[in-house]
Amino acid sequence: MKRVIKFETQDGKLHDNFLKAERHADVAYTNAASNLAAKLVKVEKFTKMRDFLDCHLEDFLQLKSLKDDLTLVNEEED
Repeated sequence: MKRVIKFETQDGKLHDNFLKAERHADVAYTNAASNLAAKLVKVEKFTKMRDFLDCHLEDFLQLKSLKDDLTLVNEEED
């Protein structure tokens, strides 16, 4: 028997090593941040900016979650 170690990103995908998992998580974060930033730069007025932020709170929560996924979580072994 041998122990197999994989790294799981928040989307449930398993990766053979930390660097592959980190790269995958970074791409997901970068894509989400870029998408949100592209929408944000189109907003010109303060009230529209506030409305945009209110309408995209879930997107910002997802972005935070994707950013958190870039950090390796150490869980206690049995």
